Amino acid sequence: MQLANKKYILSISGGNILTSLGGTEKVIITHQKMFNASGISYVYIYPVTKIIAGVQLYYYWGVVLDGEMVGIFETKALLSLLSCSENGDYLLMKVHIHHLRGILLDQLSEILDYIREADIFCYLHDYYLVCDSYTLKNSSDKYCGSGMPSQEKCGNCAFWTLHGHAEERRKFILKYLDRMTFIAPSECPAEIIGDSIPEIGSRIRVIYHQKAIGEYKGNRESAPGEPLRVAFCGLPIRTKGWEDFLYAAEIATQRGAQVQFYHLGKKDKEYAHIINCPVGFQDGSKTMTEMLRELKVDCVILWSGCPETYSYVYYECFAANTFILANNLSGNIAKQVIKNGNGIVLSGREELADLLSDSDKLRNLVVDYRERRRYGPMDLVENDEIIILSMDDGVTMAPMTYKKLDIKRKIVEKAYLQHLKNKCRGK
Repeated sequence: MQLANKKYILSISGGNILTSLGGTEKVIITHQKMFNASGISYVYIYPVTKIIAGVQLYYYWGVVLDGEMVGIFETKALLSLLSCSENGDYLLMKVHIHHLRGILLDQLSEILDYIREADIFCYLHDYYLVCDSYTLKNSSDKYCGSGMPSQEKCGNCAFWTLHGHAEERRKFILKYLDRMTFIAPSECPAEIIGDSIPEIGSRIRVIYHQKAIGEYKGNRESAPGEPLRVAFCGLPIRTKGWEDFLYAAEIATQRGAQVQFYHLGKKDKEYAHIINCPVGFQDGSKTMTEMLRELKVDCVILWSGCPETYSYVYYECFAANTFILANNLSGNIAKQVIKNGNGIVLSGREELADLLSDSDKLRNLVVDYRERRRYGPMDLVENDEIIILSMDDGVTMAPMTYKKLDIKRKIVEKAYLQHLKNKCRGK
């Protein structure tokens, strides 16, 4: 494997960033581009568990180098690849662990033990270190609260039967604790995870995903005589509060509220009282902030029922100077609304329905916010602090040799790579 740069980052997570589109993958891809722009290569690995041509790929890692698929390798083959003599001058700066979901911890331990001099940044994108229910909602769909999992606290939850997995993850991070710094995208996961796993509390560092640039002074006045423009922003799924929004919007409409409802995001289905506006990052699509500014949305609903560790959409709404209605269980969303004074935190869908039904009260809240002139940012740019923290002298890896694969395995690996190419074409 030939790196474009002398220095590199080894990044690890549970999914293929070339085919997965979740929030964690978005962060990883952003990091890859930032490190590449700074003259540092980015080696990303993820576990491969798939049956190809009757052969079980189990102890395999997919390798993506600077955004391009390289191949799949067993753990020792991967270490040989990273440490082969032609790479002798390459320097590993840091190991970044973004997620442990789907990863065999004994295989990851083999990698970390072999490169034992490298420091590790472990990201807290969600609450998977604490519980298999990584949103901290129990089997009754209720928020669990913070604190260490226990029989007394969790005994009535179906996820408690899986607690042995969480305990294995806890033991894993404690094994490497002296090498680890935990990176939280906001104070919310730092507090909750630090409370749930006290041993790591002093090693958590907060680094926001983005930095705010300038002030946006637009979208400060409602059109006189027109209904308030209120938008639900994000995916139309239960964990984001979609069902509560539909309930509250229906109640408000029945009560004659002077509100025009919008949904900015992936379309669910047709609703007579809700206008859908697609947003995204595809060619020609407007971003969330661009759409909010263009529509002159007065108020947005961010109704996540679990503690968000960051929430890109909150900051996108902040950058459009919209007044925000937040669920009190929404984690960093609720915290930022209180901190920035750009909204109100409510408890439960009945409170939401009542406020949406009282158009005059909601309009007064929006006007009061705008008169205080607490402007949102003009732009949001990726935070490059992680690059600065990752810069050091680096470490080299001792060469490792391994037994080459038999011909059948080579055929299987080729078939898997073709499978990935076909999947990427179908995106």
